[in-house]
Amino acid sequence: MSNASRAARRPYWLILLAAIAALANLIGLAGRIADLPRDSGLALPVSPWLGIATTAAWALAFAGLALALWRRASAAAAIFWSAPLFTLYALVGLLALVAFARADYDRGRIGAEVAASSLVLVVVWWRALRVGRPGGRSGKGAA
Repeated sequence: MSNASRAARRPYWLILLAAIAALANLIGLAGRIADLPRDSGLALPVSPWLGIATTAAWALAFAGLALALWRRASAAAAIFWSAPLFTLYALVGLLALVAFARADYDRGRIGAEVAASSLVLVVVWWRALRVGRPGGRSGKGAA
């Protein structure tokens, strides 16, 4: 298969992963907004508004990634930048869990979250490195 025909293919699994991440963050955003009246009177370690803003930002970032992956013209750049975006998302989520875990259940989830995130990130990084940096000298073209 030539590089041109491989470059024309859409990475449907990555589009689906980005869309699921965007949808999960939209659901989380709806939950945070619904909990806002209850959380306003509590002494929380982080402002509920910060949680709303970050969840909205992640939802927009992943929705933008899914749309960029869908467009064939920008697919190579989107595939390359998907790996750092998913890595940052996993690290921020893990650091927030470590920083604010109070219950034994939350502390017990840390290992499972690291394992699940690592499995997904290995696949995403493998794909991003196969495609190479857009405009860079990877020599491999789109994969």
